[in-house]
Amino acid sequence: MIGDIIVGVDIGSSKVTTVIAKSRKQYQMEVLGCGSAPTTGIKKGLIVDIESVAEAVKKSINMAERTANVRVAEVYLGITGLHVLTVGSHGAIQLGATQKEITNEDIKKVLQDSKDFDIPLDKQVVDIIPHQYIVDGYDEIIDPIGMRGSVLEVDADVVLGNSIAVNSMIKCVERAGYEVGGMILETLATSNVVLTDEEKELGVILIDVGAGKTDISYYKGKRLKYYDSISVGSEHITNDIVIVLKVSYNEADKLKKQFSFAEKNLITHDQNVSIYSLSENKQVDVKVSEVVEIIEARVSEIFKMVSEKIKALELKENVSAGVVISGLGIYNVVGADKVASKTLDLPVRLFNPNLPGKLGFEYVTALGIVKYIGNMKAGKNDMEILNMINIGSEESPKITGKGLLEKFIKFLKQ
Repeated sequence: MIGDIIVGVDIGSSKVTTVIAKSRKQYQMEVLGCGSAPTTGIKKGLIVDIESVAEAVKKSINMAERTANVRVAEVYLGITGLHVLTVGSHGAIQLGATQKEITNEDIKKVLQDSKDFDIPLDKQVVDIIPHQYIVDGYDEIIDPIGMRGSVLEVDADVVLGNSIAVNSMIKCVERAGYEVGGMILETLATSNVVLTDEEKELGVILIDVGAGKTDISYYKGKRLKYYDSISVGSEHITNDIVIVLKVSYNEADKLKKQFSFAEKNLITHDQNVSIYSLSENKQVDVKVSEVVEIIEARVSEIFKMVSEKIKALELKENVSAGVVISGLGIYNVVGADKVASKTLDLPVRLFNPNLPGKLGFEYVTALGIVKYIGNMKAGKNDMEILNMINIGSEESPKITGKGLLEKFIKFLKQ
């Protein structure tokens, strides 16, 4: 495992981000490089312009390769959105009349059996998340390899994605000149960076607000118990400002960032702001409170929609660790955590990023992907992420190869 290169790519609604990391020693990974490129080819979490997204993927990975001073062949993608579905499943295989030692091949077979159920015609398996293995009735086994038994079982979540959406993502990466080693449910990746093990054990709701959507995940006993997505995000705030104030999208985005308050009562000085009105074709003055009122309405709506999901599932009594809010779409909105706490009637923590090296907030998911894969390779729950190195190095790039895990993930995809 030591020395393996792992590349995580997050194809988001507004940009593609990439993180390249390398395992330096047991249970440690070092971030080598990162890259980011804007994209306009995604709407509501779905790719609508393959060429545009493919170009953004290429630029993002190329930038990460330059900073890391390596060339890569395969990448891991995060998958999320309204088209993603997780299904609890159970697999079981007979090992033989007499007890035999469990091998990696047996693990592959029992995981294969766990996805042997009627899959909707428009869906395909993109990942299998084993939660426990059972050997001859003994449960809560994390790694059964080397144990002896007659029957091997697994309890797992099978992640399904819309076939068109999944194939579009793979096509974008392939057109950029790379291969997809596997897909990871984004909330699983993000939770490795955003949530603590204690929070996931006690019961916590993760709200990840992006540009075009908001993901809602519930963890209990360190296991993902629920996942859903609503098609509202920070882009809708910008669009609201465009419609109400009749300004250009770029000016609306600037106003959103400049006066990013979740409530009007947070304004200390309600001054006039000059904007260019498209309807009047001239500069006009508006109050800061008018801009904030638009932001407040949409932020409130997002958390009301989340609250309805939580109430419908009766999760509130099982959320001992409260709610954690993440996502670039909401991070800079002052007071968003307080609005969320009032709306959800739960304690809320706003994720405060303290990422290694020069990584900005936008790299949380891509970093989570490499950490998730690193954990799988090391057989550990929490790899330590170290700082970035090799920035600006002129050393000749190196081509990375394919490991056992990549082949295994491809096997699962097939």
